[in-house]
Amino acid sequence: MRRLLIILAIALAVAAPFLLAGQSYYSGLLAYAAVLAIFGLSINLTVGYLGLISFGHAAFFGLSAYVAGLAIINFGVNYWVTLLFAPIPAALLGALVGFASVRLGGAYFAIATLTTAEILRLVVSNWVDLTRGPLGLIVRRPRVEAIESLGLVFHQYYLLATLLGLGLAVFIVHRLLNSPTGRSWKVIRESNDLAESIGIRTVRQRVIAIALSGGLAGFAGVLFIPRTLVLTPDLFNPMFSATGLLIAILGGKGTLIGPLLGGAIFAALPETLRFVDEYRIAIFALILLAVIRI
Repeated sequence: MRRLLIILAIALAVAAPFLLAGQSYYSGLLAYAAVLAIFGLSINLTVGYLGLISFGHAAFFGLSAYVAGLAIINFGVNYWVTLLFAPIPAALLGALVGFASVRLGGAYFAIATLTTAEILRLVVSNWVDLTRGPLGLIVRRPRVEAIESLGLVFHQYYLLATLLGLGLAVFIVHRLLNSPTGRSWKVIRESNDLAESIGIRTVRQRVIAIALSGGLAGFAGVLFIPRTLVLTPDLFNPMFSATGLLIAILGGKGTLIGPLLGGAIFAALPETLRFVDEYRIAIFALILLAVIRI
């Protein structure tokens, strides 16, 4: 049954760009949902499997987006190549933040991530010579001429890239959760003292989890570039971190399906509420509060 579901998911991911061939709006919305799901999945590693709240995961998301953007603009690196290396700085930053704060407890980790995001936001805002500050970096829309020669347009193969990226992220996390490393995360979440008493190196395992979480958030940040094409300091905004946190909680923390559901909800619901114009944000906030309360 599991193999059948995997095959079905891959088939749907491959078929989706063709089924939405003339629907650039809906394919863009689905691609955005996939990016949000990866971002929520990254936060779920800390919130759901370590029990550590993160208020600044936008630091990892924005860092990798800027690394990729600068590599594209200043060095002419192909966008699709940046998907391979741009998440690495976010993973290294995650390991650094995890090692520096995880010994002090969950509250300090939340403060450390929030502080890191704010520091990066200030750096990006004020280092005008490198980042153009509040004006932002303008990235050209990436193209794959070989694919376009087959009749596919940008929104189709971008959707395919985001869905395959989401599938890869879910696969990696699933394999890790069913390994001794993933099982140790769950023990640490339940009781840090118990984990240490049975020989689990808690600091090391937490740093590994936070580094992977940062890398996944960075991967989502790079995938987000073709959707926005303008990178500004707003990528480090605490509200974006809060969105990722709510995605993980709303869908069901500590589960693989949770971030996928949360990403779909956060991508679709604000658009669904557009008919109420200026009241849609308030209604969306009330719905979220009601769901979390329940």
